Amino acid sequence: MLLKKKKQAIFSNFKYKLLKKGVTSGGSRLSFRFKRFLPIEIRVKRHRYRVLAKAKSSSGRRILRTRKSYSMTRVGYNINYGFRLRLLTFTASIQILPYSHKLISLVFMSNGGSTYLPTSYSHTLFKLTRVYKSTINLNKLRTKCGLLHKHLYIQHSFILVKNLPRNRPVSLLEPLPGYGILYTRSPGTSSSITKMDLRANTALVRLSSGVRKVFSVFSLGSLGPNPLSDNRYWKSNKAGYYRNFGRKSTVRGVAMNPVDHPHGGRTKAIRYPRTPWGKTTKFK
Repeated sequence: MLLKKKKQAIFSNFKYKLLKKGVTSGGSRLSFRFKRFLPIEIRVKRHRYRVLAKAKSSSGRRILRTRKSYSMTRVGYNINYGFRLRLLTFTASIQILPYSHKLISLVFMSNGGSTYLPTSYSHTLFKLTRVYKSTINLNKLRTKCGLLHKHLYIQHSFILVKNLPRNRPVSLLEPLPGYGILYTRSPGTSSSITKMDLRANTALVRLSSGVRKVFSVFSLGSLGPNPLSDNRYWKSNKAGYYRNFGRKSTVRGVAMNPVDHPHGGRTKAIRYPRTPWGKTTKFK
């Protein structure tokens, strides 16, 4: 009886309906589609937006009519790359962006706000975190958090470059304080700090591309590499790979017939390139 009540409590947070579209067998007729209606989705809806496909020319004429489903299904997230607030935060969930193959964290702050932050391997789900701008001292940290338990450890999500270890993988770096995270953001990449000069407040960082760049020691970074290192094994072996990203393969004008394009029907001709409507693309 208790187990039945627990199941009812779990499934009370979901709405379900029977699948009717795309039924291919008797087994799929009995499948259900669950949809959450928890308040967390309503609360963070303002952090999302629809990605619209560029299907118009510079003059405003529509040249592609098959990207409606792309704009309807793909959802973008407003990722906060310039987060520097020293508030207590709670990592509520970690989501994967399907097309860019990245991980982002949904973070709730102590002032009632919420935002999406980039994620590295040092971030933990369901943990109290904080962005530290000074040297980390655990004893002082416990005295400042008087309302919390004295042995509670608050994880640091982003650290100053001067507090990051040398010759170890780091990611999500910003070049100067307040510039926002600009380097080592791709999935599976990592950098390392090779040298540090506290007198000049600079640090020499070896990026994932092999380039060495000078960073400020007061800029933020995260310990550990970016997740999803298997991104390098994804290869574009077919045209359908880029169709998932909204890119449609195009046919060259010289490969068409004269009735279809101004470039078609001739193999060698001294003529300036033109648009499909006959307008020149030169001398603009």
